[in-house]
Amino acid sequence: MVVNRDILEQIPNGERKIRGKEYYSNRRAHIEMIMYENDNTYRINGRVRGNYFDTYYTEVLVKNGVIVEHECDCMDHEKNRMCKHIIATLYEAIEPQSILPIKEKFVNNLTEIIEEEKREEEERLRIFREEEERREKQRQYEMRYHTMNSIISNLKDNKNNTDNNNLNIQKIYNEISQEKEYIAKYDNVENGTLELEPRIELEAGNKINVTFKIGVNKKYIIKDYSEFAKNYERHELTTFGKDLGVVLKEEKFTEGSKKYLDFILKYGKAIEYANNNGKQNYYYYSKVIGTKEIILEGKDKDEFLNLLVNKEIEVKCGGVKRKFKITSEQVLPRFYLTKNEENDDYKLTSNIPDMAVIDFSYKFAYIYDEEKMYKISVEGDENLRELLKNFEYNNEIFIAKDKIDEFTKVVLVPIKRYVNIEENSEEDFDILGVKVYLELDANDNFVANVRFCYGENEFNPLTTKTININRNFAEEKKVFEDFFRDGFQIDTNSEKLVLKDNDDMYVFLKFKIENYMKKYEVLASEEFGKQKVRKPTLSSVGIKVDNELLNIDMSRFDVNIEELKQVLQGYKLKKKYYRLKDGSFIDLQDNNDLDLVNDITTNLDINLNKVQDGVIKVPINRSIYLQNILNKNKSIEVAKDKKFTEIVDNISNKDLTEDIIIPKKMQDKLRDYQKTGYKWLKVIEHYNFGGILADDMGLRKNTSNYISY
Repeated sequence: MVVNRDILEQIPNGERKIRGKEYYSNRRAHIEMIMYENDNTYRINGRVRGNYFDTYYTEVLVKNGVIVEHECDCMDHEKNRMCKHIIATLYEAIEPQSILPIKEKFVNNLTEIIEEEKREEEERLRIFREEEERREKQRQYEMRYHTMNSIISNLKDNKNNTDNNNLNIQKIYNEISQEKEYIAKYDNVENGTLELEPRIELEAGNKINVTFKIGVNKKYIIKDYSEFAKNYERHELTTFGKDLGVVLKEEKFTEGSKKYLDFILKYGKAIEYANNNGKQNYYYYSKVIGTKEIILEGKDKDEFLNLLVNKEIEVKCGGVKRKFKITSEQVLPRFYLTKNEENDDYKLTSNIPDMAVIDFSYKFAYIYDEEKMYKISVEGDENLRELLKNFEYNNEIFIAKDKIDEFTKVVLVPIKRYVNIEENSEEDFDILGVKVYLELDANDNFVANVRFCYGENEFNPLTTKTININRNFAEEKKVFEDFFRDGFQIDTNSEKLVLKDNDDMYVFLKFKIENYMKKYEVLASEEFGKQKVRKPTLSSVGIKVDNELLNIDMSRFDVNIEELKQVLQGYKLKKKYYRLKDGSFIDLQDNNDLDLVNDITTNLDINLNKVQDGVIKVPINRSIYLQNILNKNKSIEVAKDKKFTEIVDNISNKDLTEDIIIPKKMQDKLRDYQKTGYKWLKVIEHYNFGGILADDMGLRKNTSNYISY
């Protein structure tokens, strides 16, 4: 049997159809079952993999060739509007790409489907009864270790599939490469150009509706603030209209829009909490999930609590009124892991007071104890947030012995800075350590020799040899994601990572290497240690007059004169850097010293090939030009000799010396401004400058009375 291709004509055109077809093309859709009544009446059941490996289940009912019903458990699906997962399912049903077989059934009537489902349910109940004794033991296990299993389930990295106890590094590299190519293709917004345009509507009861448009020239309405916040957190490509695709990052937005960005992110997370957790504090926001507006009452939580610092207020918690002193104090949480010798399991406790109330905002967990409120930063730390959620209801968490390794990998390792492990428990844990040896290859490329360390075991993760130790693949994966995102590639011959692109090397040295040093143990070879990004400096300039020439001493400019020409050429082209022959990088951005050197060499028409020992020689008549250039760069020390100073002062002086005498035969013929022009010409003649009489001077130079001097 086949699915009628005509149903594709019933898919409405638009953004969702484009995304649905992309999901289908990327092999995210899989058909579980197709149940037929006839060629034109059937039901399609499928599943679609979303971003970050979440799965959505879909169902489409076709009667007489017409789509009459469709269901999906995603937030975007509505009864009268298909989501991208439904559309991907329809394309997969027409032209299957999945390698898994589709289960097909032919029924005389759709009511038979319900009957078959009942028979399957009865079979499941029979199996359940046979295994009841085993299930009872499992329930006892789950009751004691419920919290442990819940945390592992919420935090476990489902994307980490490994074979033969080795990490599939090439797969990680390919995924990151595809991600970067996709972003480069569809992100059409330059840094500092994305604008947020707010719209406000007043309502009764001191409430306001806030909506935002986003864009560069043409603006689009933001339709889901929860999705906006999640995409920003993941740096995911987001489309707002057919002409606007952008990876949401702070640097994309204009300075004036960043204050609105913070607002949207905070309330986007609040909406997400309302939908997922149903917390009483967020009940109001649950009314606006999936709409184009945020309905606000009162002030943002963080800002509101900051207004109440050092004040005592009455707070209603769990139906009980209590008074707390609101403080700005931030504390570090501590967790204590101890081994229970009696039950041979483990117990995790914390420094959070018993019966404390824990409330969350976008950036903080607020802890209300018996007397005061303090806060813990949880921004970007989902493991810490997950643990704190559970300590709101549990003073201790039990971990089974057979789960301690998984609990350590998934939960404790990412927040190990907060965890104290009892001495008699330390031998049960292997924490990942990372060493990075940085060096240069024969082509001056950056090479990273990565070593993973578990206790006394140190090995190269790029080797094909199987490592028979207990490894934390989730953390190992994050290490390689760091390197691949920064441009490193795998060199299979040397079993090392190599960075070949000069742009990536410049960014790595200027912005990234410090972060690596904070996260890992970084060791650099002597040659690599010379690789730096520096700004060229000109400590001082010397100027003197010698043999009717200006000698400009720029020997204290710390760029070799042989490479200065290429440096200035890159500067004029507004490049970010220039790489010197020794491999180091010259930063060409926002540099007053380079401004001065460029002005001197350009405006004075300097031939850099003729510069010797850092001294530039130009005709003396360039003195005024040079002085004007120096006046614009007052931050650099300039040493001028007496003669240069005299020339500049005299030529620039409007009150010319009275010592210059106008010839008697011209005294009565010249007007005052003409006499001034005559004296000016005599001054520049004295210093061997060239002078030209302009037509507007009125000196009658083209007549028989032409004036010579």
